[in-house]
Amino acid sequence: MVELDWKTRLAIGIAFLIFHMGGYALVALVPHYAVLDGSIWLDRLIPFAPWWVVIYTLGNVFYLVPFVLVRDSWRFTRMAIGFFAVVTIAFLVFVAVPLEVKTDLIYGPDAVSQYVDGLHHRDTPFNSFPSLHVTLTVFAWLIILLESRRLGLWTAPLALGIVVSVLFVKQHVVIDLVAGLVLGALAYIWVTHPKGRFGVSRLERAMHVLFKF
Repeated sequence: MVELDWKTRLAIGIAFLIFHMGGYALVALVPHYAVLDGSIWLDRLIPFAPWWVVIYTLGNVFYLVPFVLVRDSWRFTRMAIGFFAVVTIAFLVFVAVPLEVKTDLIYGPDAVSQYVDGLHHRDTPFNSFPSLHVTLTVFAWLIILLESRRLGLWTAPLALGIVVSVLFVKQHVVIDLVAGLVLGALAYIWVTHPKGRFGVSRLERAMHVLFKF
């Protein structure tokens, strides 16, 4: 087994976060002429709970765990491609199916509520389907569970908390969460699927060489 050093793995993880956040900001600039309402009756039953933003914010740190945990160079390469690919797919869906998160909330005077108010005003209401917060959390947690069953079990409550937090802070609606679960699971299935008779793809070989440098 050929391993990548932790500095390289962490650097690639940080590069992914930059790609994720930068790409999200760019997609938000795309004109949306028709925005759909994806909310259902269940969304109206879920209360607005600003303090869940503490768990919600941990998502950006949680995504980095697999980048540090996976050491084998080939598994790491396939995993990294999965992270970049799943975000790219979500960006395309944002443009093709712009679902809007409609909120009419009353924010309290405390610091946490004001932070959530700022989060809602900074974020775009239509780049929500699927929830990338959910997609990346599910994908990251499944990779963690695969690499270390003990760590996967220990981090399961945190992963679950991050997933449901998107509903309590009103960043997403139920359909966004469900789509995020499906996309994250599909990304994991692709990453862990046997390479088959076609062997390693050219993209994987190219990325593998790049990561080793």
